Amino acid sequence: MKPFSPPLPHPSPATNVPVTPDTAGAALRSGFRHHLRRATAPQHEAAEAAFAPLTADLGQGLRGFLCAQRQAFAMLAAAPSPAQISHQITLDLLDRLDRDLGPRTDAPQDPPPLDPLAVDYLVLGSRLGTEVLRRRLLDEMPDVTLPMYFRAPPATAEWQRVCAALDGVTLNSAPAARIEIDVRRGFDIFAAAAYAASEGQGSTEGQP
Repeated sequence: MKPFSPPLPHPSPATNVPVTPDTAGAALRSGFRHHLRRATAPQHEAAEAAFAPLTADLGQGLRGFLCAQRQAFAMLAAAPSPAQISHQITLDLLDRLDRDLGPRTDAPQDPPPLDPLAVDYLVLGSRLGTEVLRRRLLDEMPDVTLPMYFRAPPATAEWQRVCAALDGVTLNSAPAARIEIDVRRGFDIFAAAAYAASEGQGSTEGQP
């Protein structure tokens, strides 16, 4: 994909990794949300690189892309402390991916403990990139039957709630440090899922 990039003010056109657009005014640009985007840029960029083989040719890589998304979202959904804002959205996305790919044939790996707000940031940020990829898919493959994953409703209000919550986190505080670490871990989860799908080593594809 080019899915997840360094200070990305807008979604990457080729991908679907969590993206973090800069929508705040100048007064908030030194706040935690914008610090978080900058601080996790290397992991974001690495996740984009991992998805690139799957999104370079959507005709060949679409199924692998969907498998990678399911593997990553399954781990985020299984986190010990479920995200409050995005949890039901994640479950809906997983249901849609099961309908697109067939039932899972394995159980998701045990996720690391992740801060709920970090998970919200990753899940809802990814929806912005998904919309960009959906438009590209329809443009490049106008006759394609759009997968259910791409038909999920927008989560604009939920994303705005996450942005507001992050803007309320104090810089250099213990919660800020925990969220930053866990967002990095989340991007690593997406990258690992993408590499597994690209190498054909993932076991989450289900039956056609």
